[in-house]
Amino acid sequence: MDTAEPAGVPLTGEERAELTWLRAENELLRVQRDMLTRIATGYARDVEVILGRRAGAGAASEPPRVPAADTAPPGTAPPGAVPPGTAPPGTAGGPPRR
Repeated sequence: MDTAEPAGVPLTGEERAELTWLRAENELLRVQRDMLTRIATGYARDVEVILGRRAGAGAASEPPRVPAADTAPPGTAPPGAVPPGTAPPGTAGGPPRR
């Protein structure tokens, strides 16, 4: 990701604050997307095991792996958390609404 400003007019303080907030929000959304992907994969494995047993295929060779809901990779925020020092636009601590 290129963090350098493009040539031209520099950002105002307000624009920089909004850019910082948006970058933090994007990172949080990426973490949430990854967590949901892992959870969905776990559910899919569970369904495969259930359907496989009902069809008489026997037990699955490997039990489903579902990440615990209360664990997150180190350095990540829990789902729905707002990164420290940031807030949505128009709220206390956040960039002004446009």
